[in-house]
Amino acid sequence: MGMLDEIRARLRNIRQEPTKFSVHCDETGLTQSMHSGKSTQTRRIDWDGVTRVFAYKRDCFAVDQICIVIGTAEDYDWIEVREDDEGYESLINQMPIRMTGCPSPHEWWERVALPPFATQWTQIYAREREPDDNLAS
Repeated sequence: MGMLDEIRARLRNIRQEPTKFSVHCDETGLTQSMHSGKSTQTRRIDWDGVTRVFAYKRDCFAVDQICIVIGTAEDYDWIEVREDDEGYESLINQMPIRMTGCPSPHEWWERVALPPFATQWTQIYAREREPDDNLAS
């Protein structure tokens, strides 16, 4: 690729809109939408499928960004929501309502937010294992 072609490719990338994420919560679960250009992809997790929730802080040079990572028993089925994503506030307020034992934001936020610029990876929710029917006598 020549230098002129490389410059054109970089300029095309600059003009593209950045990918935007949003999360929507309802009675049965949460849906994350990823809007990139004219396409939208979605991922869904039901509340009763959530097994773990982590919070951490990402260092963005001059500011920090709080992130929530929500997972299921399947290791590949995780959703990450950042505090500047649309629906973040609703999500962190819905989690204690929809998941028994999940703390409210005021119970974990400071632990994740302080000290500044430290990652502070924190598990804020873990679903207790339900008894295995196969082990019952």
